[in-house]
Amino acid sequence: MKTLLQPFAERLFIKLGTAILFVLMLAIATGATLGLGLRYVAATCLLISIWLFGIAVVRRRALGRFSEWDEGLIFVLLAGSAHFLAGLTS
Repeated sequence: MKTLLQPFAERLFIKLGTAILFVLMLAIATGATLGLGLRYVAATCLLISIWLFGIAVVRRRALGRFSEWDEGLIFVLLAGSAHFLAGLTS
């Protein structure tokens, strides 16, 4: 039996895994340092969150249940954390 959170977590982890894989490939291809790699994470997560917020607006999702709004919020928090850590490393 699936809980309410399980399908949400599955969708979120697929998007997060894809974003991290993209950032790793970008960092390896450019020979990035740790600070630059964290900035790549911040930029990618911010772009994904904007995309998810746009999808939520177009589909008129309610804020009261798990939807693209919550996924976008998680990606914004990840982007902010990565940007903060990148500032500490430089």
